[in-house]
Amino acid sequence: MIDHSTYLQEQIQKRLEEGASENGTVTVTSSDEGSAQGLVVSSLPPNSPARGATQGYVPLDPLLDARESATEVGLSEPGFWKAVQGGRMPPPYYPLSRAPRWRRSELHAAVAATRALPADQKARRRAAKLARAAM
Repeated sequence: MIDHSTYLQEQIQKRLEEGASENGTVTVTSSDEGSAQGLVVSSLPPNSPARGATQGYVPLDPLLDARESATEVGLSEPGFWKAVQGGRMPPPYYPLSRAPRWRRSELHAAVAATRALPADQKARRRAAKLARAAM
């Protein structure tokens, strides 16, 4: 599963680099509404009249396209599609036709689930080889 505290720190740092207000303050609040979780970041002081107009919403679990998903798990795009087809990566969501998307947390969970020690991988390959030979 994704480490939300690390992700929050990265997003805060990103917002700071983009430019804080003149006095250097950045206000961060967490937003949890059902399944939509996110981070609201504002570079204005809390009592500023224009505060609501400049707030940005940064989702904690964004939908990523195929290129972003492949980069996220450290694969090439064709390699990522092979992993999806092979069942090692989760199937995509289709918010629009011809627009496959994956949740970042699901990708991280799939990578964690497929992680194995070299001895385990060798045993799996050997078992698969024996199964093919038995056919």
